[in-house]
Amino acid sequence: LASLVFMTSFGAWGMPQMVQKFYSIKDESMITKAAIVTFLFATVITVAAYFIGASAHIFFDKVPVVNGLPAFDRIIPQLLWFVITVFATLMIVTYVPAVSLWPMQTIMGTR
Repeated sequence: LASLVFMTSFGAWGMPQMVQKFYSIKDESMITKAAIVTFLFATVITVAAYFIGASAHIFFDKVPVVNGLPAFDRIIPQLLWFVITVFATLMIVTYVPAVSLWPMQTIMGTR
């Protein structure tokens, strides 16, 4: 859970297109608004990821096993592959990167 929060909150700072957005800030009050929106967005993503992981046991009777060991990292990919339709999986894969850019674009008015 902590790694997800770290990647969605701090991982974007290393991307050149995200760094450039800081140069487009119109005034100092926008920084506070962007911080609030970004915090709320990270909270929504974290709660959604936790809920998906916690509710995965509804679809699986037991944890997938690889080489005799439980493979917890296979639960979500198998959920996407076997339970959800191909169209829904493509929507999720497309939606995640698009939404990760939304908060800053909206606040900074660069949209």
